[in-house]
Parts: sequence; structure tokens; C-alpha cells
Amino acid sequence: MAKKKENGKELTVVEPTDYAAVTMNVDVTEVIRTNLGNVKISPLDLDQIKIPAGGGKMWSYETIDGEVDAKAIEGIIVYTTTTRVYWAASFEESGGGSPPDCVSIDLIHGRGEPGGMCPQCPLSEFGSSKNERAQACQERRFIFIVLPNAALPYVMNLPPSSLNSSKKYLLRLASNGVNFYERITRVELEPDKNADGIKYSKAKFSVAGPVPNPEFWKEYSKKIAPMLQATAEELASEMEQESEE
Repeated sequence: MAKKKENGKELTVVEPTDYAAVTMNVDVTEVIRTNLGNVKISPLDLDQIKIPAGGGKMWSYETIDGEVDAKAIEGIIVYTTTTRVYWAASFEESGGGSPPDCVSIDLIHGRGEPGGMCPQCPLSEFGSSKNERAQACQERRFIFIVLPNAALPYVMNLPPSSLNSSKKYLLRLASNGVNFYERITRVELEPDKNADGIKYSKAKFSVAGPVPNPEFWKEYSKKIAPMLQATAEELASEMEQESEE
């Protein structure tokens, strides 16, 4: 992918041949069904991109050639959804690794313990967390983004600290009449620290450039969305607990 400057901003110039999903010229969902039959994609089958711990400034993710470190992720968002997850015990108490006690896929109905209606649940109120700085029942956003090296999307699991940045970015696109699959999205890391001085990283979103063939990505997004929704539901249900920021 080449770079150019426009109004002093560096943009990515993308050709259709830059993306494996395009050059393969196949229906990815049909290939998956042919190869796997009635076996669903597991959450662990898709490569994940996680926010690094300790205020790290480099992303790390797996490719067919091995692990790659990068200052920025650039790709095409094809699906995104937000969930709620709640653990009764804190990370310090449980040591992590356990699935959530309660999960909500639609942000309205909780499934598990305590379950019920999320908007009326005291655990969704700010200040209800163990450190009294956030919600005990966390919102998490999953962003499915296709990178040049693979035809299937990677999963970005965004913690509460990165929700505002992703939401503002998606709303900015919407306010300009742009769908997320019509732009190359750049995701960088921004270091920060909480009230206790503990460092962490936040995802920072921006437009890297236009997509030269938006109709292809519109169709791609439409076809794969039902499959990714099921994957997101499983991801939320099986998510491992992390320490509070």
C-alpha cells in the first residue's frame, strides 16, 4: 500500500490487489461452509488483536508468516458490535481466566447472574465497579477488521477505555454519510494512566484512506455479518477477565 499526502495528512492509497479477500475473488462465507460444513466458527478460530498491557505502544498479531509487531493497524472494518460482561469477583479475587457471570448481547437483556434488564441494573451504573471509577458490568466492543494479509477478519476486543474513541470515529463516519467498510481505518495506541498511576493503552481511530471498491466490501460485510454476530456472542460468553484500568 502506497502513501500520499493530502492537506498535510498522510493517507493510504489502496489498490484492490492489496487485499487477499479481493484477489482471491471468492465468496468467503461459501468457502467456509464448503470446508467446514455445519461446523460453526469458534471464537478462537479467528485471530485476535488485543490492547497491549502496561501502556504498550505496539500492536502484536499473528499472520501466516508469524507474529507481527506494528505501531498502527490498517484495515477495513466489516462488522462491529457492543456487549456487556460482568464478573462477580474482581480480577484480584479470582485471578482471571473465568468466564463472565452475566452477559448481554443487546445491552438490554442480561443472561446469567444476576440477569434481567440492563438499563435498570445497578451494576451498569458508573461507580459500581470495585474501584468505584467505572461500571461493574463493563461494555466491550468487538471490531472485526480485514487486514491485507488475510481474507477473514481479525477481532479487536476493545476495553471500556477505548469505547469513546471507537464510538466517536464511527459516528464521524456516519455524520458524513460514510459506511465503515468504505474507508481504510487506522488504529493506533495512545498511552494513559488511571488514578492509581497504573499505565494502560487506548485505541485511537482515524481514516487512513478511501476504499477503491466499496461495493465489494459492502457485499462482503453483508454476507459475513450473521456469522460474525454468532462469533461475537460466543466471544463475550467465553471472555477471560482482565484487571480493571
